[in-house]
Amino acid sequence: METTDAAAPVHVRERPSHHITVCICTFKREALLREVLEHVEHQKTDGQFTFSVVVCDNDSSESAKPVAAQFAQKSGVPVRYVVEPYQNIARARNRAVAASHGDYVAFLDDDEIPENEWLLSHFITCNDYGADGTLGATLPVFADKTPSWIVKGPWFRRRRHRTGTVIPWTLGRTGNTLLAKKLFSPDVTAFNPEFISGEDQDFFRRQIGNGRKFVWCDEALTNEIIPFSRWTARYLIRRSLMRGKMTAQHPTIGWYDIAKSATAIVAYSLIVPFFFLFGSRRGMEYFVKIFDHAGLMFGFMGADFSRETYTPR
Repeated sequence: METTDAAAPVHVRERPSHHITVCICTFKREALLREVLEHVEHQKTDGQFTFSVVVCDNDSSESAKPVAAQFAQKSGVPVRYVVEPYQNIARARNRAVAASHGDYVAFLDDDEIPENEWLLSHFITCNDYGADGTLGATLPVFADKTPSWIVKGPWFRRRRHRTGTVIPWTLGRTGNTLLAKKLFSPDVTAFNPEFISGEDQDFFRRQIGNGRKFVWCDEALTNEIIPFSRWTARYLIRRSLMRGKMTAQHPTIGWYDIAKSATAIVAYSLIVPFFFLFGSRRGMEYFVKIFDHAGLMFGFMGADFSRETYTPR
């Protein structure tokens, strides 16, 4: 047997120096949460980082606890379960961040199914572009019996951009997002609980105002399950009113914007009947726009037309 005087070098693979906490805020969606966790478990890392999971239950009855416990027992991915009993999505996000650790926080909604390279794509893009965070693409998944006007409509189809595109605060959101942990300070409330919805845009507005940069990562794909409860005009109108109301809370909104919304309401009201002649999708598209502008006006004037504490995404 051939021998050598010098010992063969031993190659020890270095432990990844970066860690990502995947934060999932949830509210009474046990079946969807279970599916989301199963896909998170199989995320590729290419040895560049480690990751763990925080499940923040925004249900005081702790309906998600059995799902998180079952996942923790069978998965090799560390998971921490926390509860935010006060029903408010901003509070839930803040609670999840407080329970996180590492260099990055990734936000994933409890109805978003990530592709296997979702987290890796975020991480690579964030570092390649020297960004403070990345936002990814979310594609809608419709059931077989979804009405055609919902499938063909724009309500669940989000704009996509070229990877590396700098994102303004108006397009900021926390579903399918990777954020540097340095953005969060225990002395500053990251997500404002006064926002029932739109707390994510407010977060990005403040961060970008402080010189932070966020870019798009089109390879970080998730698939959003669209349940039958969202297949109604009532849901779309309610969401539009809330969206307009939350937009009105931003300090950039003034009387000029209110005047434009008032004009838009009159214009859309006149043309909507004609669009319905060409099909329900086109008619509903412009009908819903009326309530976006109405919500903005109501919100600007301080009208409290909704008592909801949690807005489905």
